[in-house]
Amino acid sequence: MATRDATTTHSWHSASSDALRDAELLADALDDALAGRVPFDAAMADYERRRDAATLPDFQPNLRMAQFRPLPPEQVQLRAALRGHPADTHRFFLAYEGMIRPESFFNRENLERIVAAGTS
Repeated sequence: MATRDATTTHSWHSASSDALRDAELLADALDDALAGRVPFDAAMADYERRRDAATLPDFQPNLRMAQFRPLPPEQVQLRAALRGHPADTHRFFLAYEGMIRPESFFNRENLERIVAAGTS
C-alpha cells in the first residue's frame, strides 16, 4: 500500500480528502461484494488497486525524496532564485502542494522570469 510521508503530506485537508476518497472506494467495493455482483476477494483486490493508483502520484515524490539524492541543477537554481522573493515563493509552494494548477507556476515563461530576477 502506498502511504504518505508526514513531512510531505500536502495538507490536512488533502489527507482527509484522501481518507474520504478511500472510504468511498471501500464502500463501493463492499457493496459490490455484499450484493453478490463481485466475489469478495475480487472486490477487495479491485479496491486495493484503485486506492493505490489514486495515491501513487503523491507516493512517487516521497520515494524520490527519501533517497536523499542531490537536487537537479535546475531545481537548485530555481530555489536560489526564489530567495528574497516571497510572492514567487508563496506561489511555488501553492503549486507544489497542488493548491493552484502546477502549470500556472511551473511553466517555461514563469520559471525563466524568476531565474532572471534571481540572478540580477
